[in-house]
Order: sequence, then structure tokens, then C-alpha cells
Amino acid sequence: EQAAREAREPLQNLLGLWGAMTDWQLEGELPPDPLLGIDLAQVEGRAVAASIDLQAHRAGLEALARQAGLDSWRGWFPELGLGLSGLKNTGGKLVVGPRAEFVLPLFDHGAATRAGNAARLQAGMHEHVQLGVEVRSAARLLRDRATLLAERARFLREVHLPHRAEVVRTTLQTYNAMQIGVFEVLLQTQLQLADQRDHVATLRQAHLARLDLQQLLAGSQPGTALERLVEGQADTPTIRGSGPGVVR
Repeated sequence: EQAAREAREPLQNLLGLWGAMTDWQLEGELPPDPLLGIDLAQVEGRAVAASIDLQAHRAGLEALARQAGLDSWRGWFPELGLGLSGLKNTGGKLVVGPRAEFVLPLFDHGAATRAGNAARLQAGMHEHVQLGVEVRSAARLLRDRATLLAERARFLREVHLPHRAEVVRTTLQTYNAMQIGVFEVLLQTQLQLADQRDHVATLRQAHLARLDLQQLLAGSQPGTALERLVEGQADTPTIRGSGPGVVR
């Protein structure tokens, strides 16, 4: 109960809630199928098209390309500056007139500037391709993670947990026939509870993987998605159990 209350605070902080507004309640339950209603087709292309990082990087490349194009003529034509200037003549009277300044490129025709801009543009294009590769990689990883976790949750729900319940029922029948002791019944019940907890944990991770994939398809940074992916791997549950009738 304490963990549930503390988990609400980060969300309320993000939503800017206080006072009576913090009495909100969630309606309904999460669907048993975490992939319900999500389109897993062409996730790589959709992630690339929606990536905010790629859009920002592309805009920077376009600006650098325009800058390189403008700088190409500066080495051949002088930069002209216009203004006013004042000068005192021999009689001490201030005379005001126009002023023009320009630089003649006697030894610099802009080759170094153009070469530098071209090198930066080429490096930026390579970085753009690498960023696109990272976005596609994140899309595949999150798609596969969500799919496999959803399949594991389905297996636990439809195959393993019913089998575990049958084992517990058979154990109780054997105990009622006074062929085994009560500790064997407690052991099988403990294993059943552990498997139920594993199913809940797997279902939670599957829904979180779905959210990460949706976030990436909405333009999230691939680094954030991959960090969440690596952090989630440490909490992957395993099917526990020992004794007769246990699925491993």
C-alpha cells in the first residue's frame, strides 16, 4: 500500500495536481493481451519518420549546407561595409561623410572555409545515418521485447498457471487420502503463488515494453528507449518450481 501511494506522486507531480485533485482513480484494468490494438508492422520506418532527433539533425545539416553554399563566394568577392565617419580638418572643423570598408582576398579565395564546411557536412551526414541506424535498432529491440513478453504472459496465463492449479488440486486429493503430509500441500501452494506473481510481473513488463515502443514511434529518443530496455532486463522473472508436475 505504501509503494502504491508513493508510485502516484511522480505522476501527480508531472500533471501538476494538488489538494482534492490528487483523489483520482484509474478506471478498468489492463487488458490481458499487452499487444491489443497496437500495430507492429513496419516499426523501423515509422520510428525513423517520427524521430524528433532525426528531424532536428536533418535541419542542422540543411543549415550547414546552406552555410557552405553561401561561403563559397566570399573568397572571390570582397565583404563591403558602409557607414558614416567624422574627421576634423586643419581648421578644427568636424566634417562628416560616408565610409566604405572592404577586404581584398589577395591570398585567400575561401578554399579553406569551403573545405572545412564540406568536411563538417560530410561528418554530419555520417552521424545522420548512424542515428537512423540506432533508431531502427531500438524499434526492432522494443518490438521483439514487447512481442516475446506478451507471448510469455499468454503462456503463463493459458498453459502454466492452469497446469499449476491442477497440480495443487491433485496434491490436495492425495493429502485427503492421507498419502502425503501437509508440508507437501504447502509447498505446492507456495509454488502456485510464486507463479502467479511471475505472471503479474511479466504482464507488467509487457505493458511497459508496449509503452516504450509507442513512445519511440511517437518520436522519442532511441537512447532513452534502449536505457529502459537494459534496465528492464534485470527484472525479468523466471518460472520457478520444483517437485512433481512442475513446468520449467
